[in-house]
Amino acid sequence: MPEDFSAVELLEKARRTGASADAVAALTAMRRADEHQPLDDFRVFPMAEGRLDNAFAQPDTKGMEQKEPELLTLAFTAPIRRDPRFWPIAARAGLVRYWRTTNKWPDFCSDPSYPLDCRAQARRVLSTKER
Repeated sequence: MPEDFSAVELLEKARRTGASADAVAALTAMRRADEHQPLDDFRVFPMAEGRLDNAFAQPDTKGMEQKEPELLTLAFTAPIRRDPRFWPIAARAGLVRYWRTTNKWPDFCSDPSYPLDCRAQARRVLSTKER
């Protein structure tokens, strides 16, 4: 897809120049390219369509935590991230501990429309996990 090539070219330019404006442009292009990826995996349809009960009931959704945790941060999984049930999955995937330890929070945490307090959710899920 053209979006993919453009994103890669911008990423390479950002690597060469080291300029923060180039890095922002590359990340923006990468997000746009990600949003246009075809969904060829049947397990993602409930997530992408916002059918959250179906998405969380799928064994494959929970399996992502061990096999493909990076999928939990891509555009098509945005609907499940807006639900508190996402946080235990992210914790089992090791994402929550990483976010808290490094204080590098994912982009959706700084989105003003995100309905949850990421830091509070992280504390809650990690304290529950430690019990």
